[in-house]
Amino acid sequence: MQRTEWQLEYADGSAVEVALDLGELRVGKKAEPIQEVEFELKHGKTAHLFKLALALQADISLHIENISKAQRGYAYYRPQAPAIFKARAVELSPKMSADQAFQQIASECLRQLQDNQDMVLHGDDPEGVHQMRIALRRLYVAIKLFKCETKDMQNELDWLSAQLGNARDWDVLLHTTLPAALNQLEPHAGYDLLQQRATAAHKRAYARLRQALNSQRYQRLLLSLGALLTSFSHSPDTKVLKLANRRLQQSHRKLQQFAEKLGESNPKQLHKLRIEAKYLRYAAEFFAHVYHAKNRPDKGENKTRRFVDRLARLQAVLGLLNDINVTETMIHQLASRQANPKISEAASLVLEWNAMRSAQPLKQTHKTWQDFIETQIFWD
Repeated sequence: MQRTEWQLEYADGSAVEVALDLGELRVGKKAEPIQEVEFELKHGKTAHLFKLALALQADISLHIENISKAQRGYAYYRPQAPAIFKARAVELSPKMSADQAFQQIASECLRQLQDNQDMVLHGDDPEGVHQMRIALRRLYVAIKLFKCETKDMQNELDWLSAQLGNARDWDVLLHTTLPAALNQLEPHAGYDLLQQRATAAHKRAYARLRQALNSQRYQRLLLSLGALLTSFSHSPDTKVLKLANRRLQQSHRKLQQFAEKLGESNPKQLHKLRIEAKYLRYAAEFFAHVYHAKNRPDKGENKTRRFVDRLARLQAVLGLLNDINVTETMIHQLASRQANPKISEAASLVLEWNAMRSAQPLKQTHKTWQDFIETQIFWD
């Protein structure tokens, strides 16, 4: 390994060390190059690290490395399969500023997003895409909660969400929906052909997603999010408790407004209800510990858990209805490619089965909504 170092000093007194490592990792007859640049903040503002990385990335292709050189070396001796990482609770204090709260919440979302990359890029468990998608949605909610989104940032988050969402939709269809349908339907010669087309579409979706995750556009998004975390500033006197009360109440009221037309069973209205339910759930989970610390821990925690659990049940039922609508679109898409009578017949049978299974969750939606709306809120 050969290292070259530069010491950078900024006008505000901040100091950053830049180290370029060029070398080779050798294990027996195997070898791989190491080309790594490290930024270390000696003192001062962390935002300089991300601004420097973004400036460098404008001229040189960079990929954020989630493991150290030592970990890469040990991996040859103790290989480990990619793992799944779920969201962890964020412990916020009522006295914490909004800035500090946002940094903790968004950092946890980014951790979950990046930790699951390895499974999506190199593994075969569809849960990796699911967890990356959850992390991105939670991050999007955090950015909305603290009102720090920009149009450019929203466009990039939407781009990544579309890549993950497409792969996830094909995962659900291929591994869950189609097997359930074919298990209940009478045998038909077109089912194998339909599955073959779904498998091919699934592979294409994953290829596009992996290409996106290996792109400089994705790396730039991660660096931009890091820059946002270190430079975001709310009103200095805004406490997280005050902001949490306001945001939770706003979302709760908005959810009630969407639910006023629940009886119409309109797919667009149900979709809006589902999105707002998800928004409120993630917000409630983010801020839960603020109220645990503020109230008697056991009492506050029980109220919060009951509220989130009932909201999660509502979200699950609405999610199933959304999956049914998405399934209809995807089956039509498969059948429309190179018209084939057997596939068309098989698609029609699957579509009939799919339409019939919406009756039960529609009934459950009203019950779960009633259970939720009767649940006592846990904020002030």
